[in-house]
Amino acid sequence: MANQFALLRLLISSPDDVADERAIIEEVIEEYNKTWGRSTGILLDPIDWEKDVVPGFGSDPQNVVNEQVADRYDIYVGILWTRFGTPTPRAGSGTEEEFNRAYARFQQDPTALRIMFYFSDRSIVPSQQDGEQLTRINQFRTKIAGQGGLYSTYDSLDDFRNQVRGHLARQVQTWGSVWGEPQGPARDRPSPVPDEPTPGAASQEDEPGYLDLVEKTAAAMDEANQAVTRIGESIATLGQDMQTRT
Repeated sequence: MANQFALLRLLISSPDDVADERAIIEEVIEEYNKTWGRSTGILLDPIDWEKDVVPGFGSDPQNVVNEQVADRYDIYVGILWTRFGTPTPRAGSGTEEEFNRAYARFQQDPTALRIMFYFSDRSIVPSQQDGEQLTRINQFRTKIAGQGGLYSTYDSLDDFRNQVRGHLARQVQTWGSVWGEPQGPARDRPSPVPDEPTPGAASQEDEPGYLDLVEKTAAAMDEANQAVTRIGESIATLGQDMQTRT
């Protein structure tokens, strides 16, 4: 029977000016799943509105996103750089609205999810500078700090990659003990998913575990002992026959 893995869903929340950062998060997740997913028993699944949300209708575009994403995620990752985003009927931008929903869940149950927010300090080309957008970003940064949030900043894509790699690893290590009770309802908690073998590698069902190897080794040793015993008996019988003939 295939092993069962816990699936932690990760919502990537950001405007469209940080496409490189979103791609980096997906690369880090893929790297983790291939390297540590099998040994930890936990897989990460990124949710990106640009890839995972299909066209639809609602009271407004962000409402369509909310309906499809809902609150079915375990880690919220927000990213801002030069753009704050387009206002919605409920918040200053789609990113802010998604953050507000995640923060409301956190207030109700601090163990339900983890929130990580990143602000880019990368240099900005003059043509990309928008004073109003930058002001709103700084105001939002102050808002997060006022709500007790500890955000992170990065000055390069490599710096961002290294931070996300370490931060996600720490969240995985503490899941099930500090946060994210595995026994919770399926709607709010990660659900087990079957193990999918890595392409080109044997499936988990074909890979013997430690106990399987111990049992196989014991069985082989038992067969070897029986064979030695039979050989000894045969030699003894042969010796008696030779004496009789002599």
